[in-house]
Amino acid sequence: MSQQVMDKVWNAFEEARRVSATGSRVDLDGVGFAYFMGHRKENDALVGKAFQEVFDGYARMSFFPYNLIPSDEEGKCKEVAVFVALDAKSMKLKPKHRMSFKEALERIVQHVQGKCAGTTKHILLITSSMDADDLAPWLGNIRNFGDVKFDILLRTGKTWKEMDARQF
Repeated sequence: MSQQVMDKVWNAFEEARRVSATGSRVDLDGVGFAYFMGHRKENDALVGKAFQEVFDGYARMSFFPYNLIPSDEEGKCKEVAVFVALDAKSMKLKPKHRMSFKEALERIVQHVQGKCAGTTKHILLITSSMDADDLAPWLGNIRNFGDVKFDILLRTGKTWKEMDARQF
C-alpha cells in the first residue's frame, strides 16, 4: 500500500474529526489519526467512536479530498475512494455508517466500473471482517479494475493487517 496515500487519507480523517459535531472526541493523546490506527491497540468501541467522528465531520466539510463510503454526502468522484466496512456492533457506529464486507465489495465494483469509472485510481477498504465466500463472486470484476489499486486494511483483534486485494 502506498504510504503516501495512507498518510493523506489519515490526515484527511483527522481533519474530519476536527470539524465533527461530536461533543467529546476520542482522546488520541496528542498523536494523529495515522499513529492511533497504526500503532495503538485500542478496543473496538474506541476505534468505532473515532471512525464515527470521521463520518460526522465528513458530512460537515465543504471539501474532502476523497470519496468516503458509506456517508451522508455522495459528492463528485475522486481519485481515491475509501470504503469503511466496520460492521461489528461492538464498533458502535450509527447504522447508516455500517456496511458489511459483502456490501462493500458490491459497492466498490459499482463505484470503479460504473459511476466513477476512469476517475477513481485507488480504492482503500477498511474492514473488520473478510469472507472468501463473499469475495469469490467479485474476483473477476476486481481483476478487471485495470490500473486501479485496491488495498484492504483488515482489523484483526486489536491490530490492522494491510493487503493488496489484487493478490487474491
